[in-house]
Amino acid sequence: MKDFYLPLCLMFLPMVTMYETADLVQVSVYYESLCPDSKDFIANQLWPAYETVENIFNTTFVPFGNANFTNVNETWQFHCQHGPRECLGNKIHGCALKYYEQNETTAFISCSMSAKDPVNESEQCAINNHLNWNTINNCANSEEGNSVLHDNGVITLDLDPKVAWVPWIIINNVYSDANEQLAQTNFLKLVCDNYNGTKPEACNNSQ
Repeated sequence: MKDFYLPLCLMFLPMVTMYETADLVQVSVYYESLCPDSKDFIANQLWPAYETVENIFNTTFVPFGNANFTNVNETWQFHCQHGPRECLGNKIHGCALKYYEQNETTAFISCSMSAKDPVNESEQCAINNHLNWNTINNCANSEEGNSVLHDNGVITLDLDPKVAWVPWIIINNVYSDANEQLAQTNFLKLVCDNYNGTKPEACNNSQ
């Protein structure tokens, strides 16, 4: 996981300041917790870019994907593309996102999505990243988790254009096939190309 070396902060302060003067690239990732393509993108594209240029982009994770929901006796019931365990995984991620900040949840979600079984490994990933597993797990296995997943479903289903596959990746609130394709093969380049400020040195190696 990412290490932070506080004694170096003052050395890099001018560079960080330059990044903050430009708008961050807004990245929205609509995904499913057990989808192989979602796992591959988060583990092998988004996380490596986050480790190198986290100061120039902001990520919004929306775990729902190609699921659907119905209201049965005033309780939300879900059908997820990869079965009930994926619904649980989506709730776990959604609850983590509800209670923790991006720098904490990005590491947690990336850890989970790097595992063979993201659902089984979520507890250890939470522990590794200093998140309270009881808070996340209690949320995911309650009506609170249902509400979180429903809210993410509403957000996903309201997209225009509609989600055709996952991961569905939107840059600066606009979807394009070109950005989607580049995100899958060179997400670092995509982020660097869309950042209008002084680019970090890592962007020089993104071509």
